[in-house]
Amino acid sequence: LQEPFTRRSWAELGYALTGLPLALGGLVSVLVPLALTVPPLIVAGLPLMAVSTAGVRRLGAVARALASRLLGLAIAEPASFRPEAGFFGWMRSALTDQPAWRARGYFIAKAPVELASLAAVVTLRAGSLIFLASPIEWAANLWTRQLVIGGVTHRYVVNFGSFYFDTWPSMALATVIGIAGWWLSPWVLRGILRADKALAARLLGPSPLSV
Repeated sequence: LQEPFTRRSWAELGYALTGLPLALGGLVSVLVPLALTVPPLIVAGLPLMAVSTAGVRRLGAVARALASRLLGLAIAEPASFRPEAGFFGWMRSALTDQPAWRARGYFIAKAPVELASLAAVVTLRAGSLIFLASPIEWAANLWTRQLVIGGVTHRYVVNFGSFYFDTWPSMALATVIGIAGWWLSPWVLRGILRADKALAARLLGPSPLSV
């Protein structure tokens, strides 16, 4: 019963929320250079892809730090970038850098996981608070809406489709739903974050070939 209030649950919630800008930044740094590597634009796309190597590596470091601080997941740093001499040597090294490509794979795979995490947060954490507050709002006639259906007036704050929480028994049900959603939220989010942790451990650390 205490799980929604534990430090671990709040840390996981923080990880899910901070993961959104990180995932967006990672996707942009991956997809924009990739979009420019089509034949007509490859002259500009390849140098941009090479330049993005440093940015992707930094984003990977941020992701490792967040996973360590908020999820307790320790991930070793990959091998540092060691470019070959000369401009073309640097280009070749940047374009074939394994840690950067593994980080790109992580951010691509992280996108649907992050969306699922946010959906769980909005649906369960935020949604449960709405349901828990609805009896007070309904009783005080705050932010209520009215709808007349078949001659029956429904004064409500929340509803499920055509079911309106507009009576005291339904308010009790709303409270139960709110409590259940609040209690379930950390467990559902934790299950989703297992996928993120697995991806981070597999793709943000040293390459298996370098071990």
